[in-house]
Amino acid sequence: MPPQAFDNPHCRLIEFGVDQYRQVLPKVLKHLDSATVASISDSIASSIELQGMRFAAFQAFLVASSMDTPSLLELGPDVPTGEMASAYLLEYPGKLASLVGPWVPVDQSTRHSNAAAPVLDALIRCARNWGVEIVQAVIEADSPFSTEELRRAGLQRLSTLYQMAIDFSVTHDFQRSDWESDEKRIDVARSLSLEWKRYDPEDEGIWVEWMDSTYEQTADCPELNGLRTTSETLLGYFAASGTGPGDKLGPEWWAVFEGDRHSGSLRERGARIISAFMLSDWGSGFWELSYMGVVPEFRGRGLGEATLRSALMRARKLNARRLTLAVDCRNSYAIRIYESHGFHRLRQLEAWFLALTD
Repeated sequence: MPPQAFDNPHCRLIEFGVDQYRQVLPKVLKHLDSATVASISDSIASSIELQGMRFAAFQAFLVASSMDTPSLLELGPDVPTGEMASAYLLEYPGKLASLVGPWVPVDQSTRHSNAAAPVLDALIRCARNWGVEIVQAVIEADSPFSTEELRRAGLQRLSTLYQMAIDFSVTHDFQRSDWESDEKRIDVARSLSLEWKRYDPEDEGIWVEWMDSTYEQTADCPELNGLRTTSETLLGYFAASGTGPGDKLGPEWWAVFEGDRHSGSLRERGARIISAFMLSDWGSGFWELSYMGVVPEFRGRGLGEATLRSALMRARKLNARRLTLAVDCRNSYAIRIYESHGFHRLRQLEAWFLALTD
């Protein structure tokens, strides 16, 4: 219980910029150990530095009427603040923001829990001011964050996501083309002149067309289709891959295309992408399969499995220790393919979102 001086609740909201985020994170992610928080901090730091991402945190607490409003950064463990709620917002390129929280003390009364509402409202207003179009929140099963508070703030439950992983400490023979043993899959290799090509900024329009096409009849979070432009979505993938649109080396994005094989950009060849995968580097040998898709008319012919195997081989060449991905629980077809290639389920996540269309 806080001292008697703090029994009169007075809610104050404090906003922070990018420079203070390392000090703010432990005050929101109180349920995580210090090593995990430090790892998250490092990941956010590199993204902020590269992409110019913005960060804001808000905290509601009780303040004695006789004292000035304290700074959250000055509140040490021995300062009796009567803390009520904390949350933070991280902006990504492509008009997307991730909301983390709200953290509310477990032993607090309903009066204290209700302080989460002004904290979330303040962060959503901040997102609007930044021009964000989608606010997302991903809640782990053992997270202390309240989904009911997210609902009250206007977020909608999207779906349950399975986070899956494959560990390369286990030997996998990805060089062997098992997929060619099936007659339907042989049809893909024999009927098309397939060639892998890495992302090139000159081909951005081709990649946008490909991604647009893969959204058709998708089983992965179809509710998000059309809420942002595909170009904005690609900017988010650039951030995740640790590169920018003008990066000369380019991200670890690889595509199979059909069209002439002469030199030049895909546009110059009159080519189009029919399948592609994207790999994002999270450091220390940990990579993520951020996106993979096949255009509708080539689905069901083994191209998706061939693309996955190519992604796995590429991850091995990049000395990946572990490759992770997230898949909508409703996408049973993709889940079966991932599991058949050695992926196992790590955890179950609950995805929420709010479309800021006003």
